[in-house]
Amino acid sequence: MANPEEAFERLLKEEIKSTRTSWTDFRRTWKKDRRFWGWGRDDKQREKSFREYLKHLGESESLFSVANNRLKVLQKSELRHKRPKSISLIC
Repeated sequence: MANPEEAFERLLKEEIKSTRTSWTDFRRTWKKDRRFWGWGRDDKQREKSFREYLKHLGESESLFSVANNRLKVLQKSELRHKRPKSISLIC
């Protein structure tokens, strides 16, 4: 079986999708799961790891948002610079 700390980290990665997730809700949902209670001396240690993961997730979302905005700007500038091909009509 995996290391209890790795199992807890995997639980965080698999189940937390938003930085708006609260510790209270997360704890209430997962407190009976071995991956949750199998690691850490107490809830304080688990909560600290939870909050660090949320911080990391927020930084990742922020970097993604910046990259996504830059891509949109680049796409808009490419559209402005594209010139329509001239069409010759032969009659």
